[in-house]
Amino acid sequence: MPRTTTQAQLAKLEAEQQKLAEKIKKRREQLKQQELKKKRMDAERERKLDTRRKVVMGGLVMAHMERDPVFADQVGGLMRRLLHDRDKALFPDLFPVPEPAKTEQPVTVPVEVSDEASR
Repeated sequence: MPRTTTQAQLAKLEAEQQKLAEKIKKRREQLKQQELKKKRMDAERERKLDTRRKVVMGGLVMAHMERDPVFADQVGGLMRRLLHDRDKALFPDLFPVPEPAKTEQPVTVPVEVSDEASR
């Protein structure tokens, strides 16, 4: 069996090194994608927990408002001062929507043009 030259051995090692470098690069990309997915899932989980906390807290506040009129007045005052109009619409019991005022439209009467006026 003929012996391989040093250059051939070096070329073979360089090819193996390049293959390993590509495998490492691919694995790093996989790990990066896994980390991004985990961050997205963590953010989504935190958002859901935050929403749940707000719903529970809102339920507690609403239940206490029904039992304590002073507390209800205080919360209503905060809401009147701090909520935007679009958010106030979510609470029709606290912020009734006024009926739009009806305005009378002027009545127009068609005028006929006689033959004498056109002469």
